[in-house]
Amino acid sequence: MCFFGLKKNKSRLKNMKFLDIPLYQVEYVVAVRKHDNINITSFDGIRALDKNGVILTVSGTAANKFLKRQGNLIIDDGAATPSIAIKKLLAHRGRFIFYHNLGLFNLIEHQNLNDKIKILPKVFLNYQHFVAFAKNTSPALIEKTKIALTKLNNDGILKKIQFKNPH
Repeated sequence: MCFFGLKKNKSRLKNMKFLDIPLYQVEYVVAVRKHDNINITSFDGIRALDKNGVILTVSGTAANKFLKRQGNLIIDDGAATPSIAIKKLLAHRGRFIFYHNLGLFNLIEHQNLNDKIKILPKVFLNYQHFVAFAKNTSPALIEKTKIALTKLNNDGILKKIQFKNPH
């Protein structure tokens, strides 16, 4: 079994084999309404806003769990999907959406919201995603995948795919 786009962690490293070349990087950022002139560079800046700093996020996600570990933030994690969080932002039910850049860029683009929502430049958390295999995967399949991924990386194709969406 092969998995594309997994974060390495202790549990997965015990049970899976990861290739060394990252597929892409995930960056957790905040989005705001387009005409909000706020410039946030830390969670302390958001905390200082008190009730004007409500952060919307998606229930049960890594983003939600990370936010809760930061402490003393006003978090609204009632959205079941990122699309719902965006609707809540546009309805002024929060000032920020905290989620990963890949999901936010995709939603903003596909829902034609570039004139309504912007992503602030501060990255609050980042990590890489990799290709991983179940421990019982054929070594030949792992090697073929490694060769193909190495070629994509060396030819610059992997970077082109990673940066297809503007940052």
